Amino acid sequence: MRSKCLILLGLFSCVLLNGQSEDSLRYVQEYDKNIQKSYINGTYIPKDMAEAFSELDRLTSRESKLQFLQMDEIDAARSLFFSLGRWITIKWQFYEGSRFSHYLKTAGLKHPDDMAFFVMVLYHRHLAKATLDVKNLIDQINNKTLFPNKKN
Repeated sequence: MRSKCLILLGLFSCVLLNGQSEDSLRYVQEYDKNIQKSYINGTYIPKDMAEAFSELDRLTSRESKLQFLQMDEIDAARSLFFSLGRWITIKWQFYEGSRFSHYLKTAGLKHPDDMAFFVMVLYHRHLAKATLDVKNLIDQINNKTLFPNKKN
């Protein structure tokens, strides 16, 4: 009886591991395709921060920009995280991969939430005509110094 259970467990493990590798392969293949596309699901995907700023400028009303600027950059990004941040994450395919998420990943950001937060803070700085200080912001996000209560 015990040997039958071990055999079944072994077979189940092989099937499970094989399924995971197929899913991983499919994800990598889809990611490799997505990072080449300028449009995904009808949405323009920026290739860098300059294009992201242009897209956000085009899509955001003057009144909304002024409201955004009235807040501190961190407070603005936090308060819009579940609206603008979600839109950025979903439309610009941060989970599935896109040329913009790949750009952010190569800049040193790994998690889609961190990417969205980064974009919103930089957009605030762009609108305020402040120094972007990209490297320092990436370091702060990665070292969790902006979010002292966030767990890895």
